[in-house]
Amino acid sequence: MRGVALKDDPVADSRERILSKLSSVAAIPTASAELVQLVQEPDAPNSKLAQAIEYDPSLTSNLLRLANSAYFGFPGAVSTVRDAIFLLGKNETFQLVVASVVGKMTQQPVRGYGHSPTELWDHLMGVAVVSRRLGEALHPKIPSYTFTAGLLHDIGKIVLGTFGDVDPEPIMERAEQEDIDLVSAERQILGIDHAEVGARLLESWNVPAYLAEVVRWHHEPEKDPGQAIVSGLVHVADALCIEAGIGTNANGHVRWIAGEVLHKACLETQISDEVIEQALEELEGPRDIFSL
Repeated sequence: MRGVALKDDPVADSRERILSKLSSVAAIPTASAELVQLVQEPDAPNSKLAQAIEYDPSLTSNLLRLANSAYFGFPGAVSTVRDAIFLLGKNETFQLVVASVVGKMTQQPVRGYGHSPTELWDHLMGVAVVSRRLGEALHPKIPSYTFTAGLLHDIGKIVLGTFGDVDPEPIMERAEQEDIDLVSAERQILGIDHAEVGARLLESWNVPAYLAEVVRWHHEPEKDPGQAIVSGLVHVADALCIEAGIGTNANGHVRWIAGEVLHKACLETQISDEVIEQALEELEGPRDIFSL
């Protein structure tokens, strides 16, 4: 009796191909990677942080622009990196590093997700701002990395749409035909979704594990074993930004899903409206600083 040849599994093959592409994604700059580690050291002196930043001219420029922007309104001119770190603090400096890296990655259209570079940046920044604002309204003490987690939540879309050579049409068709969300359709077609891809990328960059976990579970915060509060905030903030059209031209199907998320979160309409209004005002500062 002749053996039966095993057929190739196109979904499994697709997953492996996508994961193999992660190595081709530009690694986080050396200065940024060092700063990520230093920020996690509570006793790290500002002089070491400044030295790490000064090795990256682009990062230095953005930090000084941020410190001197009307967004913060510090009195007098800030002319040195060390002074900027002192005024901004470690957390704000870390957020700038992440924003600089992500901002560079959004400079080209992300195929398949309907985002222009400006739209994608607006959505990422919008979710970051809304996550923080929402957290401040609902939780007295939210983790300081909530903003950063929101900024990173859809980085996997950049990998799939720019580096992964993913054909988006079958994914969109599956979501529409079966009335399922985008993440489920990605898993069925690709064997992986953008949330997992984003988390894998961050792990390869040695970004703190708690940030990678939020990115991994921002569509399913109930599955996040350690960061459920932050994952939940990013999850709802994502839905709020979709509903408000911040950085997205989402179709009715996605908007309906967003409405369901907000309903399940039991958010008061007044809180949602106030948070979105505050976010829209706050978004103007970062957009000007990063020239997007």
